[in-house]
Amino acid sequence: MQSPLGALLLAATEKGLCGIYFDGKRPKAKKSEVWVESEQALRPCRLELEAYFRGELKEFKCSLDLRGTDFQKRCWEALRKIPFGEICSYGDIAREIGSPKGFRAVGQANHNNPVPIIVPCHRVIGANGSLTGFSYADFLLGLPYESQRLNPIVGRTQTYSELGMFAQDAFKVSSRLTLDLGLRWDRFGPAGFKDGLIYNWDPKTGNVIVPQSAVKSITPLYPTNLITVVPGQAQESPSLRNFVPRIGVAYRPFGDKFVVRGGYGIFNESFCYFTLALAGTSAIALSTTRRPSAWIMLTPWRACSTERSSDDSPAHCGWDWQ
Repeated sequence: MQSPLGALLLAATEKGLCGIYFDGKRPKAKKSEVWVESEQALRPCRLELEAYFRGELKEFKCSLDLRGTDFQKRCWEALRKIPFGEICSYGDIAREIGSPKGFRAVGQANHNNPVPIIVPCHRVIGANGSLTGFSYADFLLGLPYESQRLNPIVGRTQTYSELGMFAQDAFKVSSRLTLDLGLRWDRFGPAGFKDGLIYNWDPKTGNVIVPQSAVKSITPLYPTNLITVVPGQAQESPSLRNFVPRIGVAYRPFGDKFVVRGGYGIFNESFCYFTLALAGTSAIALSTTRRPSAWIMLTPWRACSTERSSDDSPAHCGWDWQ
């Protein structure tokens, strides 16, 4: 069946519904199982799920055939007692089933729930109020408790360029000694993005430099009271003085069949991308962090965010382009 979560595959036995599988993927059947397609047999469950997704149903009545250990079944029955619109922690479930120290095992049972949605494992959260990484719970209750990424914009095209040339010649000093002398020159072009949204840091002033055309793209959540953004030349200026000598020695101490070689210089390519990756970092790092609060629980993901402390006062502002 189709749902707001995508395709769902329902499976049932003669006793009742025994599985709900996301993405419509059928699990591998056991040797003792025979799968038979029957839309009519699953029609009552499908109608209840459709009514639930429309907001018309709060409690499921369809029969279930939950398969698992006794501990898992106790956990799943406790989950079914959580009222619609309410949440509890793993510790609450552990105490409910008489195993107050078994909250980790409760979490594993929650993870192995064969009938999500109907057995509402999405109503269980962490003791600190955070979501727990269960995808369906994240979908229903809001955004993940905390999400961070170093590059706020994805799907971008980054450009690099390098031009290298060298001149070299060999000089035979004697029948046993040969010298190779040369000079190599490289030009590493400025790195950038095709969309023009780049930044740099000025170590002298402590300012962040962005291209003039990108100033309007800075999010209003950027903490301008902490770090100043100024328009300017954000790309590095390629140096034209990257000259490196190439010196090689070939020595034959025992005749033509044995050679000792040595050299100094750059003899292989080193593309700009890898050069930048090995370079040091500046005093700032671009990243985004988001935690849900009452006013963003139902908002779609945006790369920029504001973190709040426990007293709901501004504690930290993340920033990026949007």
